[in-house]
Amino acid sequence: MSHPAVEEAAVIGRMDEDGLTKPTVFIVLKDPGVDAAALHEELRAHVKATAGLWKYPRWIEVVEDLPRTVTGKIQRFKLRASVTGQA
Repeated sequence: MSHPAVEEAAVIGRMDEDGLTKPTVFIVLKDPGVDAAALHEELRAHVKATAGLWKYPRWIEVVEDLPRTVTGKIQRFKLRASVTGQA
C-alpha cells in the first residue's frame, strides 16, 4: 500500500505449479483509469525494494473493492475462493 497508485491491498497465499505457496495481491487503485497491466512490473519492483526479494507478489489482481465484513475486516476467504474458483 506504500505505492502511490495503490489505495488499498490484501495479500493471500496461493499454490504455484510446484506446490509452493506464493503471494497473490488484490489491489484497489486510487485512479481506476490507470493501465493496470503496465503497473504490474512497477508494483513487483516496488515490493522487492521495500519488503524483500522473496516477498514480491507472483500474481496481481486489480479489483474495484475488497470484500469486507460489517465491521470492515477484509474477507480473505472470498479472495481465496475467487482464485480457486470456489464460490
